[in-house]
Amino acid sequence: MRIFLLNCFMAIVIVNLKDTMALSQEARDTVIYWHNRLRSDLMHGNAKNKTGMIPKPKNMMQMYYSLVLEKSAQAAADKCIYSHTDTNYGESFYSWPQDYNETYVMEQSIIGWWTEAEARGVIGPYPNQTCFPYDYAQHSRQIGHWSQIAWWNTNEVGCAVGRCPRFKSNVYCHYWNRGNVYTGCVFWVGEPCIECPNNCNRTSLLCYNPKDPKYASSSTTGKTMQTTKMTLANDPITDNNDEDSYE
Repeated sequence: MRIFLLNCFMAIVIVNLKDTMALSQEARDTVIYWHNRLRSDLMHGNAKNKTGMIPKPKNMMQMYYSLVLEKSAQAAADKCIYSHTDTNYGESFYSWPQDYNETYVMEQSIIGWWTEAEARGVIGPYPNQTCFPYDYAQHSRQIGHWSQIAWWNTNEVGCAVGRCPRFKSNVYCHYWNRGNVYTGCVFWVGEPCIECPNNCNRTSLLCYNPKDPKYASSSTTGKTMQTTKMTLANDPITDNNDEDSYE
């Protein structure tokens, strides 16, 4: 009996270790590459709105990967609840029915969140203002994933994949600084790089992030800044976490 119980305990430990497995370095690099790539596209005026292009921000922080946020995202993903969790971080999730490779599902989820602006349209700034607003009108367009990625002073991200019974690839990303603050500004429109607190990368047009020297250049993974068309399949469940959100 003692041997049987020991074997059962070992089996439980193995399952739990699988559930809380950290992302590979390749997947982490993919996460940071796509976040900085898309933010750079926005800074260069290459981000599409439903009609036309989204105006360029005057400053946008370069993001770096946080293992603290990854741990938080993994705890959320392993709950397998397919909805938002009680967290003080910014949070987005994307639940897929297939057991996809983590690098692939990270890339597809992030680009999918970003395409909300082109699919649904974002508004701003209002006349005689430079603030690109996050208000009720913006929130009601259901573009909260896009606005979290585009939030100008968000500079940390960590992501995870939960392997769940219903949705085999349960993707969560946690962010700091948290975006989607009601009545806040996603960014301010203006000439790029004019107000970076720690200088600006003249290639990416992102403000350098002094907190993480590993990603101090725009070349985070050696990938080129090329346009990639994303295709999504099987209607994943997706939502984002909005501070002071409306129900």
